[in-house]
Amino acid sequence: INNVSHSLSTAALTRQMWLRTLTLTLSLVSLIDGAILGRSKPSPAPPAQAEDPPPAIPMAQTFTTTTSQSLAKEFREGIRKQTLDELEARGQSITIMVVGDTGVGKSSLLANLFHQELDDAPKGPTMKVTERVLNFDLGGVPFSARLIDSPGYGDSLDLTRSLRLVTDYIDFTFARTLASERRARRRPASEREAHMAVDVVLYFFSPHRCKAVDMHFLRKLKGRASIVPVLAKADTMTVDELASFRTLVGEALEESKIAVAHPPVAVICSPAGAAPRGRNYPWGVALSEDGAHSELPLLRRFLLIDGL
Repeated sequence: INNVSHSLSTAALTRQMWLRTLTLTLSLVSLIDGAILGRSKPSPAPPAQAEDPPPAIPMAQTFTTTTSQSLAKEFREGIRKQTLDELEARGQSITIMVVGDTGVGKSSLLANLFHQELDDAPKGPTMKVTERVLNFDLGGVPFSARLIDSPGYGDSLDLTRSLRLVTDYIDFTFARTLASERRARRRPASEREAHMAVDVVLYFFSPHRCKAVDMHFLRKLKGRASIVPVLAKADTMTVDELASFRTLVGEALEESKIAVAHPPVAVICSPAGAAPRGRNYPWGVALSEDGAHSELPLLRRFLLIDGL
C-alpha cells in the first residue's frame, strides 16, 4: 500500500512540474513575441464588437495624392498627344443635311456657312438629294464638310415620297458607316472612308408658318440625327414677329416631344457676290454676319466649334 501511495504521489508531483514548465514556456514565448513586435505584454483578446479602423497615416496619404496627380498629368499629356497626332493624320469632318419647304434658302445657307460659292448648285429647285464635299486645311489639320441638300417637300405632290427620300438617305448612310466600323479587318486609318453618317439636320421653317406637316416630318426624323430648327428669312419679319414666331415653333416642338440639339435660330442668307454679306433694301442692309441681324454666326459656331 505504501508503494502504491508513493507511486501516486510521484505521478502527481511530476504532472504538476510538467504543467508549471509548460506555463513558464508559454509565458517566455509570449514575452519574446512582445519584444519582437514592440509590445511589453501579450496582446489582449479582440473585443466582441469591431472597432473603427485606425486613421490613415498623413504622410502616406499625402504621398499617394501626389503620385496620383503626377500620373494623371502624364496620362493627360499622353492622351492629348495621341489625339492631336490622329487629328493631324485623319483630320475632322462633319455631315450636315438641310431639310424643309421649297424656296426657304436651304442651298443658300450651305454656301453661307463656309463662305463658299457652290458652283454645282442647281439654278432652280433641288429635285433630288445631292452631296457636296468641301475640303479645308486648318493650319495643317485637314477638315471636310459633307453638305447634303434635299428637295423641298413642296416640290412634290406626294409628301410621302419627299419624306422617304430624306429618311432613307439618313438610314443608308448610317448603315454604311456601321458596316464599315464592324468589319473584322478594317482598313488602316489613312485609307478608311470618312465619316458618312448624317451628324445634324437643319430643319427650315418658312417665315410666319409652323405647319402640321413640319411636326410630322420632324417626328420621322427624330432619333435618326440631331435636329436644329432654322427660322428662315428672318429679315422678312419684324422684331416682334420674329419673337412670336420663335415662341410658336418652340412650343410646337415641345408639344410634339421633339428634342432638338439647339433652340431655333433665325438666319439671313446673303446672295452670291454680295458685299457686304447680307440683303440690300432701300432702307439699308440686313447683314447676315451681324449677330444683331442674323444668328448665322451663332449657328456656325455651334456646328463647327462648340458642337463638333
